[in-house]
Amino acid sequence: MAEIADSEQGHGPDLARMAGHIVNLGAGSVVFDDLEGQSAVEAGLKRYSDQLLGGLPGYDRASGLTRQAREAIAIFRQRDRTDPESTLRNLGIAFALELISNRSLIPGEKRALIDSGHYGLGLDDPEMHYLFDHWGECGAEQQHEQNVRLAIAGALNVETRPLIEAGIDAFLDALAALWDVIDSRVLQNA
Repeated sequence: MAEIADSEQGHGPDLARMAGHIVNLGAGSVVFDDLEGQSAVEAGLKRYSDQLLGGLPGYDRASGLTRQAREAIAIFRQRDRTDPESTLRNLGIAFALELISNRSLIPGEKRALIDSGHYGLGLDDPEMHYLFDHWGECGAEQQHEQNVRLAIAGALNVETRPLIEAGIDAFLDALAALWDVIDSRVLQNA
């Protein structure tokens, strides 16, 4: 679990570079002229988030987060708790996150951004380093899922199962609520 937490640190610049590059290509013009300027790209993305999501109940303009996003983050941040019950719930939360990331989010990003050909992107583009590093059988997400599976296998029994499942359910419920509100807003603007 510590290996997963350590490997998730420091992705901000790569994610900002990738997002800025995708926006530039999607817009057909330069929206972000400095893809290495993480704070400028993030501020620009937040402005778009404010435009798209700002009218939602509970949207926080200071953070750029919906109520549902804040709830999902709060559940994920419970990993700071180290008491035995929290640790077991955290295994469930981590399992749900890594399973969704490895089986859905990262492959979905690859299909939408690379395989579709819509953006003219390739995994070998320097701006796509994050996706390249996390996708596929040798990618970080595959390793993260395997690590969580091993951790759960070592802890799972009749007594721990309800706590692990509670973590899985809590994170998946929060994520589904977030996706529902984003889907409804995007469909309204389509």
